[in-house]
Amino acid sequence: MIKQLIVLVLTINCFSCSSYYSRSYTEGYVYNYQTKKAIEDAEILIKKGDKYLLETKTDSNGYFSFKAKKHIKLGYDSRDLAIKFVIKKRELISKELSSYGGNDITKYDSIYLKSKKNSSPSQLN
Repeated sequence: MIKQLIVLVLTINCFSCSSYYSRSYTEGYVYNYQTKKAIEDAEILIKKGDKYLLETKTDSNGYFSFKAKKHIKLGYDSRDLAIKFVIKKRELISKELSSYGGNDITKYDSIYLKSKKNSSPSQLN
């Protein structure tokens, strides 16, 4: 009985300190807020630390999709499970968006880009 209890405690301890990578699939369509037309070659930028890195671009219909890995720590040092990203094309930019880990699919039917003057994450160049 004591041996089983020790094994149980060790197993719980291992799981509480473990970490793994979770994938999320994200897709959507990007449009110009003023003209309502699809935006081709808009950049999808994923937040990594305090910077945004290029992940993919939209096609001629404004469509994009990406799979991203998010490092998840379980236990005392839990992290935000969301993958943060923005979309930009020249002077147009989206607000910061989120895609969640797991085997989830996040779909955005319509993302509208506005002028940077109205909305601009400070970490973007």
